[in-house]
Amino acid sequence: MPSVEQLLVLLFRLWCEGKNGRAQGRRSVAAKASVCNTLASVHYQISGKTFHQPGHATTLTRQQRDEIAAFGHASARQEEAVVKAGGYALEEWGLLEESVSGLRIARPAGAVGARYVHGQLIGVRPADAKNFLVGMVRWFLTDAKDDLHLGVRIVPGVPQAVAARPTGINAKAEKYSPALYCPALAALSVPASLILPPGWYRPKRVLEVYSDKSELLLLSGVIEHGSDFDRIAIEPAH
Repeated sequence: MPSVEQLLVLLFRLWCEGKNGRAQGRRSVAAKASVCNTLASVHYQISGKTFHQPGHATTLTRQQRDEIAAFGHASARQEEAVVKAGGYALEEWGLLEESVSGLRIARPAGAVGARYVHGQLIGVRPADAKNFLVGMVRWFLTDAKDDLHLGVRIVPGVPQAVAARPTGINAKAEKYSPALYCPALAALSVPASLILPPGWYRPKRVLEVYSDKSELLLLSGVIEHGSDFDRIAIEPAH
């Protein structure tokens, strides 16, 4: 039902409200881009490591201990297996258009890749960029060659991989979950926000957010609902 409702709202906007002009024009490019499409995979690609609970020592397997004793370090094979099993692998797309606020990317027909839906979280790193951009799938279509094209609206700023968990009397046993911190941009009147799993928002809810240290942040309002995430405005909790 939530997916049906979201689709009907999208169709209403497209069919009944007219087409909105872009705030910035897009320029044509011909480049490659790396793409991932879940909160967990975007978090992995930004952080460069699989998610572990903050403050908990990572337990080494017997094989890892033996490898450290023999070679001075653990093999990357286990990490690679986790990445492959967890769906964190990158897809290679073509970057066709770009602007400050959005992109158009394309995947050739027959290429192996994930399924995409309207409102889905997506991470994109152009070939000449150091950092991943995070955005939402706004539209998609297939062309005469059956290539898949996606229109992506970009969240302003450079996202940071963090961990978040609820606070309160009934939340002492809650574990951290992957989240993304998006910094405030005063020049664009963009507030600081968190990209969280869907359903986490409660008015005036306080989350404990961990990056290099723990911080309490107040959820102050919903900026946008996606099909598999929520982007929530935040402020320091006092």
